[in-house]
Amino acid sequence: TEGATFTYGDLGPDIDKVVLEDISLSIVPGTFVCIYGPTGSGKSSLLRAIGGEVAIVTGKVETQGRIAYAPQQPFIMNATVRDNILFGNLFDEQRYRKVIDACELQKDLSSMTAGDKTRIGEKGVNISGGQKQRIGLARAAYAYTDIVLLDDVLSAVDANVGYRILKNCISGVLKARTVVLATHHMQMTSEVADHVVLLEEGRIMRQGSPSDLEDLFSDGHEREGERRTVIKSVDSEKGVAFKNEENADESFEDESRESGAHGM
Repeated sequence: TEGATFTYGDLGPDIDKVVLEDISLSIVPGTFVCIYGPTGSGKSSLLRAIGGEVAIVTGKVETQGRIAYAPQQPFIMNATVRDNILFGNLFDEQRYRKVIDACELQKDLSSMTAGDKTRIGEKGVNISGGQKQRIGLARAAYAYTDIVLLDDVLSAVDANVGYRILKNCISGVLKARTVVLATHHMQMTSEVADHVVLLEEGRIMRQGSPSDLEDLFSDGHEREGERRTVIKSVDSEKGVAFKNEENADESFEDESRESGAHGM
């Protein structure tokens, strides 16, 4: 995006309907970008703007490649868990199992009487909010896309699960794709982000590498030690995919290279 202003209303200069103003953001293909800001600052709106779901008043938006979007409240079909993850895509067992593990869904499926063939009720009435979020994340991770937009997908999980999802999914399965995450978890995500953006009242106030904005993470040294402890415990667990980040899911990376990792 370059000097872009967005509105949820009809195209026009009505300032009361403007949700994002003077947005300039360039994302390098294959990088992990985190969007921070208080509630109501426009994080979700920025993701939707990137995805083409918010009307642009001025400026321009250019994206290259196919986009998957995992909202805070994912759409849940009255269908099986597997069908909700595949979402119309063909079933590839190896790809599917890696996504299930990376999104921390294996224990949930093990507790369900029919596993991933368990039918979810209308609007997900028989699953928790955290399970809905992780199914939405798994759907985005499984999809054959170049860009993945994630809206606060770590909000309904505890710290340990969040670190494992960050490592095994966002920095693992999705490693070769362009990932944009809107989140409140600044300390956790800044350790692995390539670029961070601070939003306030619909404007980008600051952006750059985590080291450029390290004053935002004032207790970073303390949390770095915490992160290393948690990641070490994750690596020691059985059945966790992608223990070696350098060799994270070669089939996913090869597929992304064939289609071309894309940015904005």
